[in-house]
Amino acid sequence: MSAESGNVKITDEKLQQELRIFFGNDDATLNEWLDLPLPILSGQCPRNMLNTTEGRQRLYQILEEMKFGEMA
Repeated sequence: MSAESGNVKITDEKLQQELRIFFGNDDATLNEWLDLPLPILSGQCPRNMLNTTEGRQRLYQILEEMKFGEMA
């Protein structure tokens, strides 16, 4: 996990920006991922976590892990 995600509140705008960069501005792929139940989230869809600070922090952490290949 990066220092930024641990020390800074991840706003909805920041998370959306990072997701768009990660998914190459491909809205179809981004929306597919947001609606995909993920085992790392105990079967929850990422979209369900966008409305809380804790949820955004967790999604940002997962995104950072995906960027650096720390997830299977």
